[in-house]
Amino acid sequence: MPKHPFQLKIPEATIVDTFNYIYDFWPELTMDGSLLALPLSNKWVKPGGFLDMFFYWDSFFISLGLVVQGKFNLAMGILENLLYTIEKVGFVPNYIGKTVCKSRSQPPFLTSFIKELYKYRSDNDWLKIVVNKVEKEYKNYWLKPPHLAKIFGIECWVISKEDFILNKLVVGGWQDYIDALGCWLRFPEELDKKYLEKISKELGIQQEYTLLKSGIDDPDEFFNKLKGI
Repeated sequence: MPKHPFQLKIPEATIVDTFNYIYDFWPELTMDGSLLALPLSNKWVKPGGFLDMFFYWDSFFISLGLVVQGKFNLAMGILENLLYTIEKVGFVPNYIGKTVCKSRSQPPFLTSFIKELYKYRSDNDWLKIVVNKVEKEYKNYWLKPPHLAKIFGIECWVISKEDFILNKLVVGGWQDYIDALGCWLRFPEELDKKYLEKISKELGIQQEYTLLKSGIDDPDEFFNKLKGI
């Protein structure tokens, strides 16, 4: 059986070995929050094992794994770190490393994070406190421009023009490409090209992004080239 506290019924020995390996590897990925540009009182987990930055989005999914393996306190500490950034920055930043990213956030998983941990904590007084913090971010950040904005006459809830483009390329439909291209052509001087390049690689849509940069305005041609036709 796995060495982690939760006695999961895992039918294959190879999966048990994997769970044991992950459980033993958490300490090597666990970092001191006080050493970041915005010092945090709790520890955090390094995404991918090599990124020396505390990422918002990554932390949510990492914590799902922590909870499964009985490391609830570490997951709770990560959540508290994210909530603390709202007090200091006004919203949860994309990342904190040697600097604090104050230009953008990431997809807002904070309420989902709270919901996951509440299953194990079931403390209504705690829930009221953290929900009040999230509501503060929602009202003061997400419901204000440019996050609640109109793109092509449609009111959208977006994080940034860059993430709008990336989201459309990930979804990958005919209309999605048109939307991404429209944003690309309309705001050429405002877009953070380095960010788009970096995140497109991480999302596995580098080919889509490269084709978008070429300015192909015919979706059929775009998808044909994407398929190698």
